[in-house]
Parts: sequence; structure tokens; C-alpha cells
Amino acid sequence: MVALAATETWYVWYEFIERRAVPQSEPGCDAVEGSPLGRLHLFNIGATTFERSNHGTTDARAFGKGGCRQVVLFAQLADDVTNVPGSQHHQMISPVLGERCRRISGRWQVVTVSRAMYRACSKDAASQQRYNLHDMTLRIWTGWCCIAVVVVILIPSASLGQDWPQWRGVNRDGGASSFDRPQTWPESLTKQWVVDVGLGYASPLIVGNRVYVFARQGDDEVMMCLDPQTGEQIWRTAYPVPFTMNPATARHLEGPKSTPTYADGRIFSFGISGILTAFDADTGRELWQYPAWPVEPLYHTSMSPLVDGDLMILHVGGHDDGALTAFDVATGDIRWTWTGDGPAYGSPMIVEFERERQVVTFTQEHFVGVSAETGALLWQRPFTTRSTTTSQTPLFFGDTVIQAGRGNGITAFRVLREGNAWETEDVWHTDEVSLHMANAVVTEGVLFGLSHLNSGQYFGLDLTTGTVLWTSAPRQASHASIVRADNTIFSLEDDAELLVLEHNRTSFAPIKRYDVGENETWSQPSVSGNRLFVKDVSTLALWTID
Repeated sequence: MVALAATETWYVWYEFIERRAVPQSEPGCDAVEGSPLGRLHLFNIGATTFERSNHGTTDARAFGKGGCRQVVLFAQLADDVTNVPGSQHHQMISPVLGERCRRISGRWQVVTVSRAMYRACSKDAASQQRYNLHDMTLRIWTGWCCIAVVVVILIPSASLGQDWPQWRGVNRDGGASSFDRPQTWPESLTKQWVVDVGLGYASPLIVGNRVYVFARQGDDEVMMCLDPQTGEQIWRTAYPVPFTMNPATARHLEGPKSTPTYADGRIFSFGISGILTAFDADTGRELWQYPAWPVEPLYHTSMSPLVDGDLMILHVGGHDDGALTAFDVATGDIRWTWTGDGPAYGSPMIVEFERERQVVTFTQEHFVGVSAETGALLWQRPFTTRSTTTSQTPLFFGDTVIQAGRGNGITAFRVLREGNAWETEDVWHTDEVSLHMANAVVTEGVLFGLSHLNSGQYFGLDLTTGTVLWTSAPRQASHASIVRADNTIFSLEDDAELLVLEHNRTSFAPIKRYDVGENETWSQPSVSGNRLFVKDVSTLALWTID
């Protein structure tokens, strides 16, 4: 059981609403329709967003999605609050933590704050199984009526952070906004569980109270759904994949390299041979499947699907013969294609330049931007890497695109439009550092990455000027999967060592090193709250920072 820390200041906020529709009045609040009584909010001072409940009468419930921790509020109103004078009163009532009374605005007063024993109060059986509920009762008095409010705070056994629904996290940029940084870093991480899931380097997805894993078991590719608390399997769906490896990739074995993508109740996977599949996330039922292209990439697939509204975008095909393709998420029907080049091994991104939404991606011999609506080519730049191994996912900083790849150094350029014509313009370039398969992260205007030069060397680079601010000693790692969480940077090296660093502009600043596996770790870790889900060659483990 993890309780709310005594040092946190939590407030309950009761928002009175008249019996008529009112507009959205606060960030993150839904507009109200019908005849609501009011709305409850749970607010953490210092958090960038606040938790909220839906409006409603007895037993109203909704899941909060704030930046500090996920919370469910159950509102039980003993009396009709329409007698409270005024409209849309916003009162801070509290604090929830602390056994004291406090008068707010001369009228609202917390009379009692009692902490009941932990118990499952929800009528939702699934919630009863997944959470321990901490029941708190507040009695709030006014001069006109009495409102009894029961606030039930769901507190799981590990800190629930944001979802990790696709390659490199929510924004596909390696960012983990909900990480719970400890005041003091422990000497070791706590292994909660480890399970055999099969071969592959796909990152696990974290969506609510589910973890999804894509791997190879025997001759099948398998999508699995696990309970994040225990690692127990909830469902499993498999399909056969006959496959012959390129000998150049043999050391990495036959498992899929592409991380699936979750969106709106569906999961999209891209298998090692190029089979594209959509699954129902609740049941594992196969919704549709697109067969492998006759030609594969030289080193097999690793691009991760990109979902944009009702489109799922992926570069299918192989060497010298491919198509950047938009599929209908519901049916798998093809909506548009661009056939100007074969695929690379990085993943596409969506960005808007000059009021035009674009799919930006590396291809076999180019760096391109195409219309997200039609697939029409807008701009392209020649770009190749030694042995055809372009593996980067594009990064953006301000109005610039960051271009990097094996032996190419790093370049920042702008995408410009004049009428219907598009062009790109270089802003700066450096050959001091270069990126191969390790993707970098952006923190406060600094690019942090692992250069493949000097046998693996960490660096910090000013993204405004292109100046290399610092480099580490050489021979740090052959590969690293990097995640940023505010000023904390995690680098999971391929030897199963997790390096924790503090971001700064002057030097390489390691904090801790942790062992998190017994096999090679080429997969991107998935970070949520104080949880790190780490996939090695064949197992998935949950580690927590306690």
C-alpha cells in the first residue's frame, strides 16, 4: 500500500453548478450538460494539472487524468445543493490531509476529517480487485444547508503515471512527464516481477491498468496483455510467421523490432516480416491484418506505426520497393500511399509546418515530408547512411528539424513554404558527434544522446547553435535507449545497465547505475510514475524506484 505522502498538500475543491448547462470554466473541466448538482476536484499544490471528477448526483464517478497521480472521486451528496446561494462558486475546502478544521472564505468550513480503514467501496468489481481504496469523509457546512461528501482516493501499490502507448512514449520523443523522482536515489531498484514473454526488442506499452507486449514464441508472433501489478497474462493472440533471417542480423534473433501502437481501443503491430495487424485491446481479437510485402527491408522491419486520427501510417515494403501508406484504423483499407522510396528503420512523426500537417520520416535514401491528409510529397532531402542503416526517428526543436544518422553528424534545418513550393534550409551542422541507432532526447534546449563515434560517447549539444557543450569519456556503450523525465535522464544500455543522469549544460553527470537484467537490453524502457518496464531479449520485468 502506498499512501499519499504527508508532505503533499491535497485540497478538495467543490464547484457548485446551477441546474442548467454552463460552459467550460476551468482548464481540464468538461462542459456540463443537463441538470448537475456540482463537481468535485482533487488538487495537488505544485502539480501542473488537477484531478477532477465528473459532475453528478449520488455515486457519480470518473477517472482523473492529472499530472500528479491518477485518482477516482466518488461524490455522495446528502442534500440537494441548489439552495446554496450564487452560481459557479469555486471554493478551496481543506486540507484533506491533516486533522484540523479550517474556515475558508468565512463561510465554508471543514468540520471533520476522518480517515476510515482501507476498504473497497466501489461497485466496480474490477476496481475492487485492482486497487486498495482509502476512504476519507469530509462534512462541509454552510449557513443554508449541509452537504456530506465522501471522497474515495484510489491508491495502487505502485505510483500510477501516465500511459506509455507507443514508441518512445506519448509524444514519440522519449519524454516521461509523470516520473516520480525520489528525494534520495536508492542503492538498487526493486524487482516486482519478471516473466518470459518471448524474443524481440519491441517496447512494452502501458495503457491504464494493462501492459501490452509484442514478441515471438516459437514460429508465432504473439500479442499479449498482462496485469501490470503481477505480470500475469490476461489474454494472448498469436499468428504464424514463417521467417528466414538475413545472416547479418542473426545475433539479434527472430523477434520483432517494431514497437506496437495503442490508440482508441486498438493496438497496431508491425511484425518482423512486414505483417501489419490490428487487435482489439480489451479482448485481443484480431480486427484486420495486412499481409507482408513481397520484398522486405534488408535487415527486416523496425518502424513503429503512427496513428493520426482515423489513419494509421507506416512505410510498408522493402529495399528499393516500398510505400509510405495510410490505413483506415477501423478497416485496414488504404487511404493514401507515397511510393517514392523504400523504407528506413526509424519511425515517422507528425508535425505542422506553415499550417500544413505533415508526416516526416527517413526513408531508404531520403528525408521526406508528405501531406498527412493526402500523402502528397511536400519536400525531400537526400539522405543515406553506410550499409543502408538509417535508424533515427525525427526530432524537432522550435521551428527546426533535427537530422541525424550514422556517419552524417547532426544537422538542424527549417522547412519553408513559398506559395505551393516547399524547400528546406540548413541552420547549423556539426560532425563532432553523430547518432546511429540510439535516439536522443531534448531537454531545455539541449540534445542529449549517445554518439556512435569513439565507441559510444555521451554528449550534450546546444540546439540553438549546434555547439557541442560536453562529451563523456569514450567507450560508454554500444547502444543506449534514452528517456527524459524533466531534468532526469535514463539511459538503458545494451548490457542491461540503467544509467541515471542529471541534465546540465556543462558536463556528463551520472547519479546512479543499476543492473536491470541478465540479457542484452536493446528495447526502449517504458517509464510511468515510479515504474520502469524493461524488456530484454526474452523477458519483461517491472522495476520500481522506492
